[in-house]
Amino acid sequence: AGTTEAQVITKQYDGNLLKFITSKLKDKDSFKIGASGLKHKRVRLFFTIILSFISITFFALTDTMSAFKSNDAHARTLSDNGVSNVQISQRFKADDSESNMFFYAPTINFSDQNIIDMREDFPHASIAPMVDEGLNLLFDFATTSSSEANSEFANIVNSYSTYRKTVFISEDYLEENNMNLLVGRLPQAENEYLISSFLLDTFVKLSFSYYSLDGSDNLVNNFILPNQFSKNKVSDANLIFDKSFNFRDLSAKITGVIDTNYETERFTNESLRNLSQDYLASSNLINYMNSNNLLTFYRSDLALANLYYSSDGVAPQFYDGNASVKVLLYEEYEYRMPIKYIIEQDYLIDDMLVKFSDAPLSANQIIISNTMISQIPDLAELFNTNGYDQITGRAKLLFNHTSGEYEFNTVNELKNWALTPSNLNKLKTFFVDDFGELEINNANLGQLNSEMYEIAGIYFPTQTFEVAGSETIYYFESWSEFTTFTVSDAKQADFPLSLISSLSFTNNDENLYNTYSKLNNYSKNGLEIIITSQYSSVFDMFGMLVESLTVIFVVLGSILAGFSALLMMNFIATSISYKKRDIGILRGLGARKLDVVKIFTYESLIIAAINIILATAVSIPAVILINQTVATQIGADLTLIAFTIRQFALIIAIAVASALLASIIPVLGIARKKPIDAINNR
Repeated sequence: AGTTEAQVITKQYDGNLLKFITSKLKDKDSFKIGASGLKHKRVRLFFTIILSFISITFFALTDTMSAFKSNDAHARTLSDNGVSNVQISQRFKADDSESNMFFYAPTINFSDQNIIDMREDFPHASIAPMVDEGLNLLFDFATTSSSEANSEFANIVNSYSTYRKTVFISEDYLEENNMNLLVGRLPQAENEYLISSFLLDTFVKLSFSYYSLDGSDNLVNNFILPNQFSKNKVSDANLIFDKSFNFRDLSAKITGVIDTNYETERFTNESLRNLSQDYLASSNLINYMNSNNLLTFYRSDLALANLYYSSDGVAPQFYDGNASVKVLLYEEYEYRMPIKYIIEQDYLIDDMLVKFSDAPLSANQIIISNTMISQIPDLAELFNTNGYDQITGRAKLLFNHTSGEYEFNTVNELKNWALTPSNLNKLKTFFVDDFGELEINNANLGQLNSEMYEIAGIYFPTQTFEVAGSETIYYFESWSEFTTFTVSDAKQADFPLSLISSLSFTNNDENLYNTYSKLNNYSKNGLEIIITSQYSSVFDMFGMLVESLTVIFVVLGSILAGFSALLMMNFIATSISYKKRDIGILRGLGARKLDVVKIFTYESLIIAAINIILATAVSIPAVILINQTVATQIGADLTLIAFTIRQFALIIAIAVASALLASIIPVLGIARKKPIDAINNR
């Protein structure tokens, strides 16, 4: 029988319940397919990997160069070599403004507050003031015993003896610095000194000079010759103790010797030979001697309170000038000269001073020395101490004025002549009309920071004088070494009156690098720190060269990174072309575009991983080799460049970025095609 419509059972279907099976290629399978692609075109793969990893390696190396910072490399080298003793100085810090393009800031002396701040900010360091007292190191080079066996050593010490300084130490200094007293005792008075064992060895090799007075109070120079020493450090030290080694102060005595562990092999005749022909090696040795305080004297810090330069007939107290003056002569001629010393106005000797007014110095006034005038040729013809009296053997002052020529045999004569207002006015108008104003730049603040001063008087520093009854007669003297000036109390802050030119810094922190890095970046009140060590010369020279080439390194590195990406892209494009039919089949079976991208991404990442391993494996030894090569050439063990986390991260970033860029862009192009077109290679 037939079936009626009513007897047919119909089903209602909900389209929302219809689910298709989603095609998904597993990551494991994608990886296998991608890796299988490396089996083809093996020669092309080999050269792609070689050229890519070389490009990435060179990029990493150029980045180490472009990332080079002299201060940071210096700190790392000090840390790597376990150097704990350095010298530090300070200067005003330049900002990044264009006006400071030609910033000039020499080192400036440390004030008491500077030192207090440093000790608070670096509690683990031992910090002691250093001053160049001008202590003489005089040797008897005439004796055969000191000139034969130690000739090279004699030359080097004699050449570098001017670099000696005095460190002013506290009672705890030796303990803080893990130093031992070899023999003798610590200084207990201001006139007592310690020396280093290196300096004792120097005396034993080259002779020890000391001074005494004969029956007529004449200074006599005596020597203890090398053949008089026993070569026993205790006996030799006792031989020089309590002898007056400073001709400026016959009360100055050596009381002890600090044991200094220095590298004796640096000072053999063989090591020192031809050193004079090698500037860099010579500079390294100077810095080594400086930073390790080898030619250093040690003195109680109690002596700091009374420390200043002094000279008979000049002033009881004067300081480093650390400035320069530009003379605006006749409003058209400029002449610049250094100002070597500053004398506080309260310490000027009245008998050697001619002021143009009885009023105190105002903020824009200055007193200059006659020696400053003598250095300016045009003015020296009009006002000079070049006149010489053959009878007395003394210099005269010659003053050529429009009203006539004047001649003075002593400062006293000039002062008496200037008591007459009209005569004083002749001096004043001469300096106002011919000198005009002086433009003085405080060297501490850079040459761009200068101010105008007017001359308010002349000072006549001289060491030539005699006492006649109750009067001291001062004679003129051509003493160009003593170019000095005096400013008002209001301006003294611009010219720090301190003799502490540097500090001895001992890094007692377990992490040497952290402390040196902090020291390099230390800035307070606009001041920055300069570290001087045995490596300073190298980093000054190398740093200037590398930092000037930074832009070139960055550009070169970028080009190499791009080259690496292009190589990878070329290989993947070739691989895609080779697998075009396979891609079409996969797409026909339902593989997504993403699945196709994953296959070739894995292929690229495998190559990237190989590049990362090879580039890292080559970069690290290359950095070590570069450092060793440079170190060998300059004779110093240092770390110029370093392979850090930054370079490793860059290698990974460039390799992975190149892989992704090389795979995604060309794969998307083939993935967009219809499967049948890909299979038919259309």
